[in-house]
Amino acid sequence: MPHVVRPSWNLFDQVIADAQRDLIICAPWISPAGVEHLKKTLFRADRKTPLPRVQIWARIADVNTDSPGILELTKDLRAAGGVTVVAIRRSFTRRFISPTEN
Repeated sequence: MPHVVRPSWNLFDQVIADAQRDLIICAPWISPAGVEHLKKTLFRADRKTPLPRVQIWARIADVNTDSPGILELTKDLRAAGGVTVVAIRRSFTRRFISPTEN
């Protein structure tokens, strides 16, 4: 049966530690503190190899997203031999335009 858990850094760290092949992070924004925590967790000394594939989905419309930090993280992951996919969108919603709208 599904259950709701309260998010915490410990739970987030456990998800990353349990990832074997892929890690997908989807968030409306990722703050500088979040990017730093993610970097620290991905490059922990006890992790034998970096994840082969990390996907980061975030939006840049909000000033809370640390776009330069995400770019730096992707460079570090690539240098460590991983593949990083970054999908940054202005918004997670789409606006429907009716055929009669000009």
